Amino acid sequence: MDFRVLGLVSAEDAGRTVALDGDKQRTVLAALLLAQGAVVTDERLTALLWGWQPPTTSTKQLYTYVSRLRTRLGDAVRLERGGRGYRMDTGGAFFDWAAFRDLAEAAGADLRAGRHTAAERRYAAALALWRGPALTGVTEWFAEAEAPRLAEARLAAVEGHAEAALALGGHAEAVPALTREVLLHPLRERLRGQLMTALHRCGRRADALAVYESGRRLLAEELGIDPGPALRALHQHVLTGTLPSAALGGPVADTAGGPPPGRIPPGATADEAAGAVGGRAAGAGESAKGAAGAGEEGTGAAGGAVAEADGMPAPGPYGAGPGAFLPFGCVVAEPQDAPHGRCGPAAAAPSGDGGRPRDGGPAGEGAWQTAVPRQVPAAPADFTGRRREAAEVAGALRGRRDVLITGAPGSGKSALARYVAESCRDAFPDGLLHADLCTAGPARAPYEVLGWFLRALGVAPARLPANLDERVQLYRTRTAGRRLLVVLDGADDDAQVRPLLPGAGASRTVVTGVGAALGALEGVRPVRLGPLAPADAIRLLAAVAGPERIIAEPRAAVRIAELCDRTPLALRIAGARLAARPHWSVAHLADRLEPEERRLAELRFGGLDAGAGLRAVLRGLPGELRETFTVLAAAGPRRFTAADAALLLGVPAEDAEETLGRLADARLLEGRPADAGPWPSYRVTALARLLAAGHGAAALTAA
Repeated sequence: MDFRVLGLVSAEDAGRTVALDGDKQRTVLAALLLAQGAVVTDERLTALLWGWQPPTTSTKQLYTYVSRLRTRLGDAVRLERGGRGYRMDTGGAFFDWAAFRDLAEAAGADLRAGRHTAAERRYAAALALWRGPALTGVTEWFAEAEAPRLAEARLAAVEGHAEAALALGGHAEAVPALTREVLLHPLRERLRGQLMTALHRCGRRADALAVYESGRRLLAEELGIDPGPALRALHQHVLTGTLPSAALGGPVADTAGGPPPGRIPPGATADEAAGAVGGRAAGAGESAKGAAGAGEEGTGAAGGAVAEADGMPAPGPYGAGPGAFLPFGCVVAEPQDAPHGRCGPAAAAPSGDGGRPRDGGPAGEGAWQTAVPRQVPAAPADFTGRRREAAEVAGALRGRRDVLITGAPGSGKSALARYVAESCRDAFPDGLLHADLCTAGPARAPYEVLGWFLRALGVAPARLPANLDERVQLYRTRTAGRRLLVVLDGADDDAQVRPLLPGAGASRTVVTGVGAALGALEGVRPVRLGPLAPADAIRLLAAVAGPERIIAEPRAAVRIAELCDRTPLALRIAGARLAARPHWSVAHLADRLEPEERRLAELRFGGLDAGAGLRAVLRGLPGELRETFTVLAAAGPRRFTAADAALLLGVPAEDAEETLGRLADARLLEGRPADAGPWPSYRVTALARLLAAGHGAAALTAA
């Protein structure tokens, strides 16, 4: 029997996931596990399950949870009454928290004794046991009481692992993970100092000083204090260049040569990225074994270089995988060897219903009657970039806020929503709902979407209400008290979204769309997508077309990225055309994209069309506004203010500013705050300008 609390609370018996009935049964299990054989009183368990206002039937319900748990766990453990509470004897079963503590304590002893290689391996094995935020899937009262001490233990292990890795010369591999941790825990001075040390040893002295300065400002603004003496001393060493190359006389990576071959450093230019894509880092860290009998493997610090060289994020402190960099509140994919597969234990049974058919229907009425909904399509396997935006979305969900992802057509809004939903799925054990609200004709009606959602939540088709208001009320009732993630993709406006927002509770919603009217939704965290960073644009092109071709023609790859305006959809089309025509050179495609009059025609492939989304936006504009857009687009790629537009359009500056704002809301213009003077500046986006240049106003919206 294996028990896990470092992520989703779960149990496995001989590789089979033990079904647990929602957050309260997980809370009982986790509380007994963390007590390590001691009695947990009824009063304590009641407070952890219901807080300060337990129901009048709490004693009976507690007995039911314990009885069901005993049945589910079988004879492998002894769960018995002891005095005024319960205790559990696991009989030597594997428990990830106990294994983590043993490994971390042994690693700490190795570190204090100067055995840095052993310390690094043990810390890596300990951190590999984490599959997400500790105690995921329990009640909020239990999480508030117990999760902070587990999280603190993990952070101490992260700091110890970083110290050992830096002593071994692993500064280049340590930078991504330390950057992530400092962003998540900006007041921890030891982490900040370790990041400064790693950056300095990579030859990034200016970045190291910037990390110190941002921390100093934060401490002054938040707490009114200065950095501690250790961090100030480190800052002085970086300033004077007197920081030792490494704490040991052991192997030290070349501090002047930058990252190993194949790595794309943060902030790299497109040329640097093109030269690095597809290469492999020299040397891979030895896999670290977990606790005896656990069968877990963790990736050492150097192993992260290989993973990132292949275009995947380096293994994070929760293990490997695309979601490893996300903040607390979201969970990475399960380890590759997880017996229950990638969906995790949360899919074993619906939360809170014991796996019984919902609505009292017969067991054979349909799979949707009992299944936990997992409707969100898989994220693209080659999803690239958007780390900052993904962290923003995940952080907002962790902070119990809904999210609105906006951007121009083709900017990757849907892919980002699906990527974060996949990474966060274990934080929403009651399921993931998804609706594509964008259609070629009229906007998708909320009445229709609510029918899908209610069926997914167990309502039999014959019991669906006949009018919209009743469906909204039933939907909110069904979702209240559950932990669901609802993804509404391609929304038209706030009126379409409001009926689809779940009821009060822990459920969250991610909305994607182009229209500015979506900003009228209350309490959402807006995340706006622009063009990809130059290095990320090259990564995406390489992921689709193949890294070897991009490496062979880096300058041509940079041309393609810029001609596509670094827009994910256009880049994906360009990469797909290269992959489908291996006899084409990268430069040949760049030459075909160069003429503006044919570029949009070149950016079509199969069912993908870089201009389709723009044409849909233009179709939704009033005729007069479309004509105005044509005039502005003819002015070329330069930036202009409302005063400039007023001259072009022959209208007062105030009217011109209103027009520019409406076009920016439609994502046909990019706005920038004013550098000087009262007016912000605007630019017609590259692909929109090409669409306008290729057609007259009357034909702008042709299919």
